[in-house]
Amino acid sequence: MPESAPLIKRILVVNDDAEDRAAVCAQLTRADVELAEAASAREMMQHIHELTPDVIVLDADMPDVDGYETCFRLKQAAAYKHIPVILIATSDSVGDRERGVEAGADELIAGPVAAHELQARVRTMLRMKGQYDDLERLLELRQALSYMIVHDLRNPLAAVVLYMQ
Repeated sequence: MPESAPLIKRILVVNDDAEDRAAVCAQLTRADVELAEAASAREMMQHIHELTPDVIVLDADMPDVDGYETCFRLKQAAAYKHIPVILIATSDSVGDRERGVEAGADELIAGPVAAHELQARVRTMLRMKGQYDDLERLLELRQALSYMIVHDLRNPLAAVVLYMQ
């Protein structure tokens, strides 16, 4: 029997500005959501395997490694490419949108972010991630069933082959 999906969803908010990070977290606070924070891309990458986020809300304009590069690195890693990333950029220019698409971002929002827009985008990304996780579980179940059927048919077929010889 497949294990049930966790009721609590994890959202990782990555922003180098503590006030901006707190504002985004305040907008996303809900009973069914667990929030995690990181102050830089490096900090996020060091702890992402422990955090296992369902959605990442990522500031595009961070020092050292910006959000675009961070998103690109996430989407290149097999273990993390399925995690939806929402980039928050300082502007909504064509260049920012193009960079976001090239980096693999699932959404790009221009800051300052309106609470209802961020909440709606996060809900959409959580729904997508839930569907992905359900599909993964079904594929694992299908694989296990295939192995079981092959194994269960092998024994009677071996007896038939032996009898024919």
